[in-house]
Amino acid sequence: VANQELCRATTTNAITFSTNNPLGTTTYTWVNDNPSIGLAATGSGNIAAFTAINNGTNPAVATITVTPTLDDGILSCAGTPTVFTITVNPTPNVNSASAKTICNNAPVDYTITSATPGTTFTWGRAGITGISQPGVFNQTSNPINEVLTNTTLSPITVSYFMTGQGPAPTNCLGTPFFLMVT
Repeated sequence: VANQELCRATTTNAITFSTNNPLGTTTYTWVNDNPSIGLAATGSGNIAAFTAINNGTNPAVATITVTPTLDDGILSCAGTPTVFTITVNPTPNVNSASAKTICNNAPVDYTITSATPGTTFTWGRAGITGISQPGVFNQTSNPINEVLTNTTLSPITVSYFMTGQGPAPTNCLGTPFFLMVT
């Protein structure tokens, strides 16, 4: 069994154990040292599909030890345990402020942050009547330093949409986040 990397809230495939030994019947017992990932602490047989859990901001790693037992009808002998890990990465949510007020013709000057180390961000906004700059999409710069020009005499609220992603190798996506700039 190979080590696995998952995103939080991902439903895993079942993990199936097998042997090439044609003599007798092989059964399996397993122990999980970190049940907080959503997998029971112990079990027998294959590992059924489960929904991965990680409520923290760093990867949660569980070490799984699988012990095969061969029963040939006369003797029952435990084999060499196999060890693998399941890593559940956190959801890289944006945790910076959700509102900001700026002056006309000033940069937004907004730094996107997440409690999850290694998070990168994608952001955009639609074009808004009264704002002279066109909409932008799939931007990755951080901070957001776009200058907004209000062509009216009233305050205008511009809604930025952003999502966190990462870290590699799973590149889990965070929950969509909105910044309201007036």
